[in-house]
Amino acid sequence: MNAPETGEVASAGKQVAVQYTGWLLDGYQFDSSRREGREPLVTGIPPTLIQGWNEGLPGIRKGQFRRLIIPAALGYGESGRPRANIPGGATLVFEIEAVYVGEPAAPAVVPAPTPAGGQGQPAQSQPAQAQPAQAQPVQPKNP
Repeated sequence: MNAPETGEVASAGKQVAVQYTGWLLDGYQFDSSRREGREPLVTGIPPTLIQGWNEGLPGIRKGQFRRLIIPAALGYGESGRPRANIPGGATLVFEIEAVYVGEPAAPAVVPAPTPAGGQGQPAQSQPAQAQPAQAQPVQPKNP
């Protein structure tokens, strides 16, 4: 863990965005949000991730780095995570940088479309149109 010692603290109900890289003890890198084109991982506090992150993220501040060394019991356990080439019983090492700590973003409000004909007039028969997409809260990704 390192400076800064000021700024919002990741605590219950807060949202945290982190850049991270994960390795096995033998140095094999199994995941990184720092790869080209990837966004920081966004999660709430407590995180909905592996237990080691649940214990390691609270208290971090924007701009801080942490190294989490997570035993298998707090990671992917004896089953591992085969699709990420993480064997069962593996200890995980994550380097994490908090790039945002604060209130969760509110979903965008999309105004209701005005009925065809407007002003309370009956709608005229028109071809169906696609409705605008509504923003959804960001769901955390599992590392």
